[in-house]
Amino acid sequence: MNFGKNAASAVFSAALFAFGAAGVLPDPSPIAMAYAADAPCDSELAAEEFSGRWKETVAKRGMIDVSRVDDGTYDVAVSWPNGAAEKIFWRMTAKSVGPQTFVYEDCVCTVRKYSPDGSYRDEIRYENGTGTFVLQDKNCLAWSDDMEDTARDSVFAKRP
Repeated sequence: MNFGKNAASAVFSAALFAFGAAGVLPDPSPIAMAYAADAPCDSELAAEEFSGRWKETVAKRGMIDVSRVDDGTYDVAVSWPNGAAEKIFWRMTAKSVGPQTFVYEDCVCTVRKYSPDGSYRDEIRYENGTGTFVLQDKNCLAWSDDMEDTARDSVFAKRP
């Protein structure tokens, strides 16, 4: 992790959030909201709402699985088919930085490519990816991937 870069980013993001709250900027980014939070939120309610299975609401192909770890972090696995011959996986550990915001800095993105005979090979696209998950309400999750902007404008609904 690059704490110097993250600290500078946090100050800049907090300033952006403040201008957004004052009406100078229209919509602060999820990252700005995450770093501008007063204190981490460890509430059981947030943990309960974030944990579970989520399905992307438009194409209904992307899936997010979230499980809480004993230390208050969350194991997150995202899978998203990219056609019949390719599937992309993201694995990360998220932590709460506000009542509805969870950030990660350790994402590994893997692309699985299938052959016509059913075999496959995995290629790591990147490691140490960063991003944010924001609970828009208890049944609605937004994902912001900083590396590729993969889930732009995607919303995930909680599955029962």
